[in-house]
Amino acid sequence: MDKEDAQFYVRAALYAYKTHEELAELEKIYNEDQSKCILNKFYQRLEFENIQKPVRIEVDEWELYYLIRKDEIIFMVPGTRKRPDAFVTDFKTDFDMDMIWTDLFGGRTQVHRGFYERYRKMRKEILKVVNEYGNTKRYCSVGHSLGAALAIFTTLELRLKKLDAWAFLLAPPKVGSESFNQLVKANIPKEMIVRVVRTNDFLPKLSPIPPYSNFGGKELIVDQLNWIWFFVALISLTLLNFNGPILSFCVTFVLTLVGAQFTHSTESYVELIDRLDDVKLKNEVTDYPSVSHPLTAAQWVPITVMVIFAYTRLWSIQFTSFIRSKYRKTVLAKLLKRVIETPTSGQSS
Repeated sequence: MDKEDAQFYVRAALYAYKTHEELAELEKIYNEDQSKCILNKFYQRLEFENIQKPVRIEVDEWELYYLIRKDEIIFMVPGTRKRPDAFVTDFKTDFDMDMIWTDLFGGRTQVHRGFYERYRKMRKEILKVVNEYGNTKRYCSVGHSLGAALAIFTTLELRLKKLDAWAFLLAPPKVGSESFNQLVKANIPKEMIVRVVRTNDFLPKLSPIPPYSNFGGKELIVDQLNWIWFFVALISLTLLNFNGPILSFCVTFVLTLVGAQFTHSTESYVELIDRLDDVKLKNEVTDYPSVSHPLTAAQWVPITVMVIFAYTRLWSIQFTSFIRSKYRKTVLAKLLKRVIETPTSGQSS
C-alpha cells in the first residue's frame, strides 16, 4: 500500500459518516476548490477511474455505503455518528459490551454484544451485494472505530466464504474473545488487515471486557506522542487529592470525551495520513499503552475511567433487570396487574 492508496481509503471511512446534505455541501466545495475539500483525494480517484459515486444502504436507524470499482467493491461503514438522531443509538451499541456467543464466524466464540447485534442488522444487505458479484470482485471493508469492528466481522465472514476480502481499519477496537482473535488470524492473512492507529488514541487499546488483546494485522502509526492525556491525568490526580473521587471521576470523564475529539476523530486520521512521507506497515500491533513513557502511561487514566463507566452501566442495567424480574413474580405485582386489567364499572361489556 502506498500513500495515495492510504489517502483514498481513509477518506472512504470518513465518507461513510456523511449524510446526503453533508455530501452535497462537500461536492460543492470540491467543485469550487479541491484543496479545501477534505474528501478531495477520494473524489479525485473516482474521477480518474471514471466510476459512479457510492451507493447508500439504509437499515433501520443505520446506514452504510458501497463503492463499485473495476476490480473491487468497498464497503464503507460508519462508526459512532455524532449527529443528534444517531448518537444515542451508537453510544448504546458501543457500551453494550458484555459478551455474546455466536457460531457465525466458523466456530463457537464470544464477541462484543453491541457490535455483533449491529453487524447482524447490516450483514444481509452486504451479502446481497456479494451474492450479485460473487468472486468476480475483491472486497474491501473500511471503517473507523465502531465501523472498524463491523468491517472486521465483514471481512472474516467473506474470507470464510472463500472470497478475496481485506480490511482497512482506523482505530479498530477489541471486539471478541481470544478464540475470536484466533479465528481472525487463522482465516485472514496478516497483510490483509491494515490497522491505522494514532499513538495518542487510547480507544483501540481499551478493553472493558475480555479479550485483553486485539485480533492482529499490520499496523500503520500516523502520529507522534503529545501531552493531551498527560494533562488530563494531572488534572484528574489533582482533583482526586483536593475534591475526592466522585468529582474527580466526573471531570475526568468529561475531559476524556473532549480529548477523544482530538485523538480519535476520523478527520484527524485524514490529516495525519496526508502528512506522512510514506506508508510503513509494522508487523507488531499496539495492544496496551506502555508504562515506560509518561505520555503513554497517562493513557491509562482515560482507559480506567471508561472501564469504570462501562461496567457501572452494565451492572446497573443487569441489576435493574433482575429487580424487575423478581418484582413481576410478587403477589403485589400480580394484584396491581389484576386491578389495572379489571374493566371499570361503567364500561360496557
